[in-house]
Amino acid sequence: MTSTPVTLLTVHEARQRLRISRSSIYKLIGQGAFETVKLGKARRVVEASLDNYLRRQIEGGKAA
Repeated sequence: MTSTPVTLLTVHEARQRLRISRSSIYKLIGQGAFETVKLGKARRVVEASLDNYLRRQIEGGKAA
C-alpha cells in the first residue's frame, strides 16, 4: 500500500504564503481554518489544507 506524502509547513512559512501577521495566523489556527499538527513543541501546517483554505477564500470572494 502506497500513501501520499504529506507536506508540512512551519507556521512562519504559512504566514509568508498568506502575507499576514503572526497574530493573524495564530487566530486562523485557533479558528480551525486549516489543519495543523503538533510535533513536540512545534506546530506545523498541512500544506494541502492551507491550499484548500486559500481556494475557499478565492471562491467565496467571487461575485455571483
